[in-house]
Amino acid sequence: MAKPKHIIRKELVPDWLKTEQQQEEASKETEISLDQQLEMIQLKQDLGQELTLEEEGLLQEHSSTYSLLEIAQVKQDLGQALTPEEQECLCQHNQLKDTAS
Repeated sequence: MAKPKHIIRKELVPDWLKTEQQQEEASKETEISLDQQLEMIQLKQDLGQELTLEEEGLLQEHSSTYSLLEIAQVKQDLGQALTPEEQECLCQHNQLKDTAS
């Protein structure tokens, strides 16, 4: 008894649809990678590791949980240059600490 042959049918996808699908996949990948990057940055912080300038920038852009004071303190701890705004915030904080003690 002869076994029937399996016929594999190749579906033809028009070029414009392939391009559209590739663009959608690429945008999904960047969204995922941004989330993953933010998660990695948070893990590095939890482990007490130093952040790169790029990571710090990403964190500032995509996280509203850090105040200007916290960012200034981290930058100061890492020996990075502070913006005038950050310097002023740190000065005010230190003055408040001095008057409280």
